[in-house]
Amino acid sequence: MIRRYRSFLAALAIMTIVWFVVDMTSERTYETTVAVTYRGIDTMRYVVTKEDRTLPLQVTSDGFCALTHHWKWRHRAMVIDLTDAMRNTRSKDETRITVATNSYRDVLEREFSPVGKCAITFAADTLSVKVAERGRKAFVPQLKDVEFTFPDGFGPSGNATISPDTVYLYGSDKSLNKIENLYTKAAKVSVSENGGQYKLELEPVWKACSDLRVSHSEVMLYVPVEAYVERSETLAIKVEQADTTTRVKLYPDHVRVTALIPQSIYNRAAENQIQAVARIENSGDDNTIPVTISDFPAEMRIKSVTPDKVQYVIIR
Repeated sequence: MIRRYRSFLAALAIMTIVWFVVDMTSERTYETTVAVTYRGIDTMRYVVTKEDRTLPLQVTSDGFCALTHHWKWRHRAMVIDLTDAMRNTRSKDETRITVATNSYRDVLEREFSPVGKCAITFAADTLSVKVAERGRKAFVPQLKDVEFTFPDGFGPSGNATISPDTVYLYGSDKSLNKIENLYTKAAKVSVSENGGQYKLELEPVWKACSDLRVSHSEVMLYVPVEAYVERSETLAIKVEQADTTTRVKLYPDHVRVTALIPQSIYNRAAENQIQAVARIENSGDDNTIPVTISDFPAEMRIKSVTPDKVQYVIIR
């Protein structure tokens, strides 16, 4: 008796398996949706105002493909590249970019049924994305609180340059009007004997406005360097005073100035009329005044002035 039931149950199980396999290998049609994501949109220059995020479709395939791939496409998205379409977008108004769904038929059929037959019918002929160009404002990045140190005997050769020399902000006119300048973050740059390029971050003032985007958040600073030569010279002190009718006498009336001069302008610097100046603002009990050096090339670095203060007496 037990053997008869066992044989019956075994036969039933076999028939069930055969029926299941036959049923699953037969074609069936079902409706599903595929999530869609887009790449290639320059979100710095454009804002997405509207987009089709799902693609409804009807799939005809065998049961196994329907089971596995229907589950698969619920957990992943189809990626559509809009790079080429964005290259042709020039309008400052809202622009609608369309993609023909039929061009993705082969891709989806292979995904839903890699080995078997599959037919896909799309609910819509196209997918669309609407983008609007952001406003744009140009800035010349400026150095702020950047401290340079050079090796002994070396200094800057000419002016440092910044690349890129123009940085753009994109966003609404209201937000763009809030930004007046772009500055670099405070930094200490240790320059080598050969000069070089140094990366500096910009102060992210644009982050105060959520709709603003920046073309470059950092810049490259190039610092040219050359050897400097030490030079000392004795200069007569020129007196500048508010009361030009009063005669004064300085003690001492000369100073020794030591400076570092780039080799490339050494001869030219010698021709400049470097001046030592003592300015008398008010005559008081303290007759000691500082000495300042003027009319020297911007590349020259004053190392010392001896003495840096002098005394004066009024001659009556």
